[in-house]
Amino acid sequence: MGNCRIVQNAGTGLLDELVNNNELLAAEPIHDMHTELGGYYILVVPKIIGQSLKSAEDLVIKQLNKLKAGDFSDTLLRGVKTELRIYYEPFLEDMDWRT
Repeated sequence: MGNCRIVQNAGTGLLDELVNNNELLAAEPIHDMHTELGGYYILVVPKIIGQSLKSAEDLVIKQLNKLKAGDFSDTLLRGVKTELRIYYEPFLEDMDWRT
């Protein structure tokens, strides 16, 4: 859950930025979690008129390189940390999850 929050976080992540700026029609990270084999995929939908799949992929790769370089705002990081804390706190309070 936590891995993809910086790239997609309720409209404020790095991929959300591309959609909000009307550079892509859609971009979404997808987890494929399995015991021994899994994956992390990014669904990219280019704009219908005037954008190639290659240019859409290049935009996403540029955002992922920003993530690798740590080039994102502290506000985004604080928002992700707060969201994760809010998500996990109820599990800590429930004794069934603490065993």
